[in-house]
Formats: sequence, C-alpha cells, structure tokens
Amino acid sequence: MGSIYKPKDKKHWYISFIDPDTGKPKNRSTGLLAIPQNRKKANQILQEVEEVITDKKNLYKNNNINRATIGGAFESFLILNKKKHPKTIEDYKRFINLFSISFDLNSPCTVINKLSAESWISNLEDMERSINTIYNYFKVFNKFLNFLFEYNYVPLFKINSQLKPKPEVKDIIVFKEGDLKVLISELNTKNSNFRTVMLLMIYTGLRPSDIYKVEVKDLDFDNMMMKYYSQKIKEHKSVPLHEDLRIILKDRVDEVKTGQIFNYATYAEIGKAFRRYLKKLNLLNKGYTLRTFRKHFATMAYEADVNIVSTSKLIGHKNISTTLKYYTNAKQKKLSDDVNKIKVPSI
Repeated sequence: MGSIYKPKDKKHWYISFIDPDTGKPKNRSTGLLAIPQNRKKANQILQEVEEVITDKKNLYKNNNINRATIGGAFESFLILNKKKHPKTIEDYKRFINLFSISFDLNSPCTVINKLSAESWISNLEDMERSINTIYNYFKVFNKFLNFLFEYNYVPLFKINSQLKPKPEVKDIIVFKEGDLKVLISELNTKNSNFRTVMLLMIYTGLRPSDIYKVEVKDLDFDNMMMKYYSQKIKEHKSVPLHEDLRIILKDRVDEVKTGQIFNYATYAEIGKAFRRYLKKLNLLNKGYTLRTFRKHFATMAYEADVNIVSTSKLIGHKNISTTLKYYTNAKQKKLSDDVNKIKVPSI
C-alpha cells in the first residue's frame, strides 16, 4: 500500500508507492498544499494511483511480464550475445546509444509498445544516414525486441510490415581482369607472409577472419585440405585447396616451421596491408576491399559452372541464398552463353 507524507523541505502533500514497472519505491507530489483540508483529496489521488498499480500488476501477472528497465534488459541482452563477433557487439552498442535519445534507459521496458516502437522506426527514415545504416539500426532493434518478447519483458505485439526498412543491395564489385593480373604479378615483390595470405584468399574466397589464425598443423598436403575456425558462424570447418596452392603453402610452412602460418595479430591488419598494397598499385579508388576476394571467388565459380551448393560450402556460407543474393555476379558473356544452351524446336 502507498502512503501520504510531507517532506520537511516541501510545502505539498506527497504520495509514496512501489512502482509496478520497476519494483522500486517512487515518490510523487500531489500538488496540494500540506494542510489538513487537503488530506482527503490527497487520499483520493493515492487511491487512484493504487488502482492503476493494481491493474498493471494484474496485467503483468496474467502475461508473465518481468519487471526491468530498458537499460537492465539491454545488459541481459548483451550477456546473452557475448559470444557474437566484436563488430556485431559494436553494432548493438551503437543502436542503444541512438535508442537512448528517444527512450530513457531507466524507464521500464513496458514503455516499449506497438505505438512507441513503430514511431521510433518511422523516425529512422528522417536520419541523415545511408539506407543500409538505417536498416542495420532497425535490424538490431528487431533483435532486441524479440529478446524482450521471449523473456517476457514486454507483451507481444507485431510491427506493421509497411514500416520495416529494406536494405539496399549494392552492385557487386569484383576485380577487373587487368587489375587482378597486376595484383597477382606484383605479389612477387612482397614478403611471403603477405603474398601467401593474398593468394589463399584469391584461391579460397574465405574471410580473412577465417584464415589468419590457421596453423601449420591445419594443413593436409596429402589430401590438399585445410582446417579453419570460422569466427563468423562459430564453427570448425575443413575446405579443399586448389592444387596451385601446394607449392605456395609448402614454401610458407618451410619458412615458419610451426604455429600460425601468418604473422598478423588481427585480421584487421591484413586489411590495412591490403589498402597499402592497392595504393602502391594505383588501385585504391576502385572499391576493392578484402570482401572483394570473396565475391570474386564466387563469381569465378559461377562462370566455371561450379554447382552453387559447392560454391556455398567452399566459401563457408550457412545459407545458399546468401551466396545467390550477394556473391553471384553473372557477367553478360556467361549469360549469353547460358541462354544459347537452351534448345527450342525450329519454326
């Protein structure tokens, strides 16, 4: 039950009660002067507040709603996802920083309802950010929202599909034939550490995060297989290696003897080295990144008529649709060749 009191340094009656949203004590002024004549009115205000509290308690009890602040729930969300990639965790933190502009993180989770959630999503479009940045904010919010639903922090509701941002699928950039020749030929001027990691990405299409920790013991030259751990999907995998890599990798193994094949503390260091290399070759402003190796590999596989299932497994995708959507860059010549394979009876 709540109570009525007058603080020593105040002139009004105050009411004290337990906030049903947070489970913590809360005090509020009635706006009534603390004189005997106003005591009855203050009691009426307290009764009205207690009725609201009772209704909320019943709502939470009937729907098994857990009491927590938005900030507290988000901390639990981070703990649940602590094994995610560091870049993903940074995306989560960027989201909550933006979210906190509209929602007080000390407020109860229940302030997030269908109306307030849809209003926040609508306001995303007014941001001066790229389409995909806006989409990423929405994607994290949707993930956080599903977490709130699953752990009964808020009652379940459905977001209007018309409000959901759509990602922008950008043009797939692959290496131009002449640029790739220059990139490969000039590798002879580089040390074996950089040369080998570049060629391994060209011949496998694997992520730099997949290969930078590969060790000598992970290479099986008899079967031309390589074991690696995918930080992206948190799985240990094996992949067959192109025969052209045999001599290149053996030379590198002979050099390092044991332990990790590459001398990179993080895969981000590979990206920095690659950008310096592109600058040296005057290829810096063509949109090439380490992801280009992955896209180019998938494109080469497509043009060589490699089965899409095989391509997906080779580059470590969990879903073939990802390979189809983002990495298959069907060139006009290949399409022309394919269309002419179709046999139609003569007129």
